[in-house]
Amino acid sequence: MISNINIGGSAITAESVAHAHAVTITYCRPCGFAASAINTAAALRMQLGLDADLISSKSGKFEVSVNGRAVAKKSGYGFPEEWQIVDAVAAALEIA
Repeated sequence: MISNINIGGSAITAESVAHAHAVTITYCRPCGFAASAINTAAALRMQLGLDADLISSKSGKFEVSVNGRAVAKKSGYGFPEEWQIVDAVAAALEIA
C-alpha cells in the first residue's frame, strides 16, 4: 500500500489518489458475479487504498475500469485473478 509520495514539494497521499480516480467494477448480477465484484473491491481497498464503485448489470460482464478505461475483464477463459486486477489498476494509476 502506498503512503505519502512527494512530487515537486506537494505531498500525494493514498487518500488523494483514491479521490482523484474513478474505479468501477461492472458485474452481471443474474450471472452470480456479485461476490467476485465485492471481493475485488475489498482487495483494491486493502492493497491500494482505493474505493471502487460497484455497478450491477445484466450483460454477462465483469469489468474493472479506471477513469472509464477497462483495465481488467472476464474473457472467454474466465475471470482474471485478484492479484492481476490489483496490478492492472495500480499500473493504470502508475502506483507501485
